[in-house]
Amino acid sequence: MVLPKQVLHSVDATDLAGTLQSQGIQGGFHTVVFPFPRYSLSRAPNPNNSRLLRDFFTSVIRDGILLDGGYIQLVMLSAQYQEWDVNGVSTDVGLELISRVALPTDFYQAREMSGKPWVPPGAELLTFQLPTLS
Repeated sequence: MVLPKQVLHSVDATDLAGTLQSQGIQGGFHTVVFPFPRYSLSRAPNPNNSRLLRDFFTSVIRDGILLDGGYIQLVMLSAQYQEWDVNGVSTDVGLELISRVALPTDFYQAREMSGKPWVPPGAELLTFQLPTLS
């Protein structure tokens, strides 16, 4: 079974409604994926990475980007989960972590900004969902 999908570029993750509307895209999505989010190119610890995730989650929820029962997914390095307080940020906006899965090293081709190959220390796919009302 093949699901319809769209891959979008040049998207402001903190203002999804404004960005998507400007590109003529309407409606919600079953799954919204943010691969390797990062506030800046610096690898040094930066609290703005947590703020970026909070603003992304908030935009997805507030702007109706996610369909009922839909998923928000992040692809990120495993160490960033704790460094960026992803658990706290996602919980604060009302999301539940429903899956945290290590990705095989050959799943993606990591590159430095220079284009040079880079082997990061373990990436994960994190899947979040809004709790369902029963």
